[in-house]
Amino acid sequence: MLLVLAVTLGPFLFNLPDPERQTLADARLAPLSPGHLLGTDGLGRDVLSRALDGGRVSLLVGFSAVAIGFIVGGLLGVTAGFLGGKVDAVISRLTEIFLAFPSLILALAIATFLGPSVRNIVLAICCHTVPAYVRLARANAIKIRNSDFVVAASLAGANVGYTLRRHIVPLVLQSLLAYGLLATGTAIVIESSLSFLGLGVRPPQSTWGNMLADGKTELAMASHVAFVPAILLFLTVLNLNLVGEGLRMRADRKVGAA
Repeated sequence: MLLVLAVTLGPFLFNLPDPERQTLADARLAPLSPGHLLGTDGLGRDVLSRALDGGRVSLLVGFSAVAIGFIVGGLLGVTAGFLGGKVDAVISRLTEIFLAFPSLILALAIATFLGPSVRNIVLAICCHTVPAYVRLARANAIKIRNSDFVVAASLAGANVGYTLRRHIVPLVLQSLLAYGLLATGTAIVIESSLSFLGLGVRPPQSTWGNMLADGKTELAMASHVAFVPAILLFLTVLNLNLVGEGLRMRADRKVGAA
């Protein structure tokens, strides 16, 4: 979590060089060089500064896509799970259509059609996060809908709005929030993959994906150019997955107890 915080706030807290400033005389400096803690790339740009700046973009894309999936997918999933019937059938079939496509392939197709930009990458990744949230919210809503306390509330005369607001949504939210960190890790990997392939955020704006793409040509002379963003990407996604999995297990226990 400190790594994620450093990536987010590092460029504002530390006096780092401009991530886009090119100094050819300082090209391919090794890590721990004076003024460049993690060295420079083939154009003399500071690797640490670019890695932190690119990390903010990757995290922004990941959290934005997950936030949209959380809101849209969560509402659709709770509606489908609680109401059932034809509403559930329509939403479930549409969800299954999107989930039938591999997430990266679907994002590649959408990003290619819309063109490279931060907004378009977020929309492309949303086609993965929204259906995933629909399925998760629907499953939890069905489980909670059949619980004794929800049945008792209905028999006592509680209307649909009250039951959703008081009983269904609070418990479903716990599972959705826990899944958010897992989904963010996946979204960051998809964004990095698209940027690596040239379909994501375009230079000069750095992201971990296009830094990896630049670094693949520098492996023989300056391998740190590729290793630094790769290590940051690995540690960030691993951290999000571990914390998210722990929160998911706690949320499942609470839903099961309810």
